[in-house]
Amino acid sequence: MKKYLYRLLCIGLSTGLCLMSCTDEDWSSNGNTQKGIVLSPYKEKQVSRAMEAGDEYFDVDTRYRIWIMNQGTDTPEENDEANGIEATETMRGNIHIINVRPIERTTPDFYGFTQNSQTDVPEAQAVTETYPIKLQPDGDYIDYLRGELKAPYEDSDYAQGDILQMPFKHIMSQVTFQVSKDTELETDIQLVNIEMVGTDPNNPEGITSDGTYKVYNNEFVFFSRNKKIRTVNGNGMDVPSADLGSDNVGKVATILVFPTFETATEEQKDDIPLTYLRVTFKDSKNYYDISDNEGNSTVLVPIYNTITSVEGTTDALEFRQNYAYTLHIAFSSDIRRVVTLVPKVYEWIEGEGNEDNGYMQEQDMGQPVTFNGVLWSDRNLGATSGNPSRSVKDWYNSIGYLYQYGRNIPYYPYNQNSVNHTVDYTITSQEALQNNRLIYPVFDYTSWGLSTNNIGTWWTNTTTKSASLVWDLDVARVNNQIRENGYVDFGYYIDKTNKYKLSYLAGYDNGWQENTNTPCPPGWRLPTVQDFMGVMPSSGFSGNITFRKLIGIESNGSWKAEDHREMFISDFSADNISNMVDNFYKNDGQPIYKGAFPYIYRKETDDMWSGDKNNIGVYILSMGGGDRTEVVDKSNTLSDRGAEFKFNWGVIYGIKNQGTRNAYRVRWRIELMEDVTNEPEVETVGTGEEQYTRYTYEKNPFHGFIVVSRYETSPTDNFEVSEGESYKVALDRYDWGHPVEEMYFPIGGYCDAEDSEGELRNIGTEVWYATSELNEETSESDNPKKKMVWIKYAGTNSASQTIAVSDESALGAAVFVRCVRDLYN
Repeated sequence: MKKYLYRLLCIGLSTGLCLMSCTDEDWSSNGNTQKGIVLSPYKEKQVSRAMEAGDEYFDVDTRYRIWIMNQGTDTPEENDEANGIEATETMRGNIHIINVRPIERTTPDFYGFTQNSQTDVPEAQAVTETYPIKLQPDGDYIDYLRGELKAPYEDSDYAQGDILQMPFKHIMSQVTFQVSKDTELETDIQLVNIEMVGTDPNNPEGITSDGTYKVYNNEFVFFSRNKKIRTVNGNGMDVPSADLGSDNVGKVATILVFPTFETATEEQKDDIPLTYLRVTFKDSKNYYDISDNEGNSTVLVPIYNTITSVEGTTDALEFRQNYAYTLHIAFSSDIRRVVTLVPKVYEWIEGEGNEDNGYMQEQDMGQPVTFNGVLWSDRNLGATSGNPSRSVKDWYNSIGYLYQYGRNIPYYPYNQNSVNHTVDYTITSQEALQNNRLIYPVFDYTSWGLSTNNIGTWWTNTTTKSASLVWDLDVARVNNQIRENGYVDFGYYIDKTNKYKLSYLAGYDNGWQENTNTPCPPGWRLPTVQDFMGVMPSSGFSGNITFRKLIGIESNGSWKAEDHREMFISDFSADNISNMVDNFYKNDGQPIYKGAFPYIYRKETDDMWSGDKNNIGVYILSMGGGDRTEVVDKSNTLSDRGAEFKFNWGVIYGIKNQGTRNAYRVRWRIELMEDVTNEPEVETVGTGEEQYTRYTYEKNPFHGFIVVSRYETSPTDNFEVSEGESYKVALDRYDWGHPVEEMYFPIGGYCDAEDSEGELRNIGTEVWYATSELNEETSESDNPKKKMVWIKYAGTNSASQTIAVSDESALGAAVFVRCVRDLYN
């Protein structure tokens, strides 16, 4: 080995002489000098605000094998290091590093391999040799992780100064099995076992059970002769009843499996083998009529990729490295479909649920759902329910917290104690969520070390003091702002004159727009506008669920409509629909819609807001075939409409990524909370395709939510019809009764810093959802704006009654948060 003079070498040695010779001036101050480089490993994951320093790294004393290779070759930089260096995790400051020798004047490639263990280390051998991957005595595999860092290094490869970062990924895939049954299934189900039987259900050989792995090129060699049926024991567990999207599921087990064609090209993906599960269970009433003499029922379930494909016709589910898959086995009340398999997938991120999580509010992310390669939490941040359709209590519990852009402080319309100005968190959500109540910060006085004996009104009241705003508790503590007698404002900022700005936040780190410091839990982030386009119609035109005649966009980003009230049948008639042209959105003067009431068609280019005009989304807005809902509110909740006014909305159907392998169908519909104390009078109105249901309520019925349903689809699905045909023909081609997944967006009201001055209003009819994005053109102005998703379906006038992105939302306007995480990077 060459004799390096850098004292950094001493960190990896144990002699006292060397330790004494390590001095601060020996550390390079600039990583780009390629001198005295230290290597920092981390599990590849997304960064979020709750991560304390070091949380994203391996534990101290984790052992590795590290290979240092000449750039772009499989030749070791030092001959006596051909079998790798045995290295150990340590720390420099608050950044974990691997103790290896420093690098002088070279830019080598690094490879790493670890069992994430403080006692075991992969055996010494060349990086081009293979490691055996076999089932262990416990019935599972060793969870190996591989690291790679290739030269030349980018600035982003440096943690700080002279510390290079090397990301590590799990080499296997993780699979979790869950079970549930329909709430309408009137039989008891006990799970006996789940078996992965392989690609031929008639000749079950099992799945690959062992092979070899080469660290150098991340290559598996599978031994086809060594297949084995992987059995997961159910141990007779009772399968719980649950609605689609419920978190009341039974977790069976989590195992590791080999990835499937990790390096497959797009063309090869059609050849990914379809694997089957054999599910054995006991059916107390023999409901399915398939029990054998021992009382066991068995079904074969193919593992289709229902995220992007049509069952039985296209893709099998691809297991990818470093990703976790949840295979949810749902027993159906439909005897023709004994079991439905719903796969979910997300990046395999460890370490969540740590008790020491940086004073972050504990948040339940529920059972995530997948849209367009993005995993969405099934509930708003702060909500304790992800399904507002279940009950009155669930609707109120699904609303969650509000946030002011850039501030990681949750707000909610609780009561404030008039004596000591603390916030009373004991009232129920149903008591709190009433219109025109002020919002207050939500925090735990005890765990955050705050005294309740000396809290001024500045702690919790809405505030106009711009110099003392708390935006993040960790930052406030570091800056010594949290003190009993200090003027620090947790309160929601309101001021019509001095509008809210990010410059008011002392030490603000751009965490929202960069998605590095947000209210979302570890591994989660705020959605971008593009993320939202995967779950929402892409413009106010395609989101026009109330059939308004849209004529412009206001200065706050809301979509302006002619207040024609009940004239939508005439506005969208065959005679008049071509008169609606786009003079303000894309401003191309083209007709906005095709078709005629009650079915109108809209085509969007650049549907995902990615800049790709070839990305197509097609939509049918329907008030036909029972899709029209009409509501009469005799309590006249929405002021000037009058007790006999009729509110109407329809249903939107769409195909996203139309014409591609990633296409999927979506349906959007508005539903109202079911309240047994406010049962409506129900009346069927009209005939034929224009027949609909009118609901007349004695009390305020407007407790709404949007149901977003995703369906299996294929690249050939479309909404095309022949000239003169109704777009009903296109809808009738497809099954809209069996969604793969459903997600709910409760309509929890709006609150801003100017108009409502911190009061939550329009609860149940209007809502604003956060994105991470600013309106960059206004960010330095005296009236900065942000981008958000605006949903409204009823109100005192037609303004804003659509589903659309507003890029002119006042920065201080409060928003609800729905966190996401990426499936594939």
